[in-house]
Amino acid sequence: MKYAGLLFFSLLFILSIVMSCSEKTNNQQNSDRPAGYGTLACSIVDNETGEPIPARVYARGSDDSLYAAVECIEYERPNFGPRVGYTGRHFTTIGNTFTVYLPEGNAVIIIERGKEYIPLEENVVIKPGEKITWTYKLKRWISMADKGWYSGDTHVHRTLGELAGLLQAEDLNVAIPQTVWGNHREPDLDSWINKADRFGAISVDNHHVFSVLSHEIERFDAGAVLMHFTGKTEFKTSDFDDRSPTNLSLIEQTHNAGGYCDLEKPMWPESHIDVAVGKADFIGLCNNHMLYKSYLPEHPRLRTEFKSDYSDGVKGYVDYVLDLYYAYLNCGFKVMPSAGSASGVLPNPLGYNRVYVKNNGEFSYEKWFEGLKAGRCFATNGPMLFVTVDDRLPGETITVDTAKNNVYVSCEVYSANPIERLDIIRDGEVVFSVKPKLIDYSANIGIDIPFTESCWITVRCFEEVDDNVRFARSAPVFVNVQNKPFIPKEYAALYFFSKTEELIKAAETDDFKTPEARKATMEVYKQAKMIYSDLLKKAEK
Repeated sequence: MKYAGLLFFSLLFILSIVMSCSEKTNNQQNSDRPAGYGTLACSIVDNETGEPIPARVYARGSDDSLYAAVECIEYERPNFGPRVGYTGRHFTTIGNTFTVYLPEGNAVIIIERGKEYIPLEENVVIKPGEKITWTYKLKRWISMADKGWYSGDTHVHRTLGELAGLLQAEDLNVAIPQTVWGNHREPDLDSWINKADRFGAISVDNHHVFSVLSHEIERFDAGAVLMHFTGKTEFKTSDFDDRSPTNLSLIEQTHNAGGYCDLEKPMWPESHIDVAVGKADFIGLCNNHMLYKSYLPEHPRLRTEFKSDYSDGVKGYVDYVLDLYYAYLNCGFKVMPSAGSASGVLPNPLGYNRVYVKNNGEFSYEKWFEGLKAGRCFATNGPMLFVTVDDRLPGETITVDTAKNNVYVSCEVYSANPIERLDIIRDGEVVFSVKPKLIDYSANIGIDIPFTESCWITVRCFEEVDDNVRFARSAPVFVNVQNKPFIPKEYAALYFFSKTEELIKAAETDDFKTPEARKATMEVYKQAKMIYSDLLKKAEK
């Protein structure tokens, strides 16, 4: 079965390069102020330190159009206006200043800087021919780096030349752009590789770094896999309709190069294959279908195939993504959460979805990935969430004897907005839920959680948002009870087993470019079928 929607989505990056039209926008890249317009010349500083800081800006004129500054990094994806109701139009300052020409009347300026600053929104009256000079002060409500946590976006399609400025403007520590995407290769990639360090990364400063070489392979009947931290080793991938080499082959090459495999989201047709057979390292929980505004309806699977009572829209989609992730954990797979925004293709700013990683010692690109692999992390598009279980960090395993029947779960939630609820999850089931009351942007919750056998525990929290979902979810802590090993859950193994059988049946008639490609794909599917068959035999009935 071919997914036309996936083809359309995959081609958006190329289409967006050549599209210049936009509904209700004004592109002003000249130095001449239009007649009847005024000038707004601004600087942006940190409210507490007075330090100049770059930021992302939405400048809406009295005509309801969004305007770009004279010199800036401009961004928009016009294709998505009809699809999701907005185009993501904004600009990023170069340095901490911007000058924008606006029509007469009341204008609205919105300034944002990542997740750790409070967004600023102010009205300004524009008069023709007049110049207004102003300094905007952004308030930082939390400093995650001071707490040893560093943020990253693992799914990026912005050009390499933009990333140094964007990282600082979005207060994002790590960006992983997919510079090799199928047959698309970043222009001038070789010169960037030559400039990169031995890990294939370029440091902007001590706390901001971006890779220059990461791969994305996206297949019609398989899905998207991101391959990170391969140094300067480039793989030969293939076009979107070519099933050779298999995902498994590329994952193996990635691991052999010392890198990591990141499943872009959990519902792709072969995601469960890549987890079981390929031993994928990460999976996108805050993924690119979760948008700054609205969301992009999922494909290629229907959420109702997994459970029939999900709500419509983004809230049901988020529940579906999380439930699928719990199913992987309930098969016994220790795959850790990641987050990506697909900025450059979708109307998301860089780092809208991000994963925070606890660093041991000084920050570095290498240590950041080590922490992500270890699971010292949480994925978020809004709140911050620190979790320990019996004083152990996410990703760790606690080994206890059979006399112990509970663990103490400690949660610190930080948010600039009210929190709707915080849930503690054990083996996929909510075992405790509370609405935290924030004081100075934070709340502490602690409770004993009982268990009778080996299990995993994680925590999630949701902001109060009417028309979207903003949440955080920690990696799991694993509880190993001596002489009571973890037992796979039948529903999870059965679901993935049935999906594997569907893939095998489809592959018998699907188009492959060569008989060898079909044979290699079928061999991988049969390996997965054996794994899920064995899990079913061991499963809790």
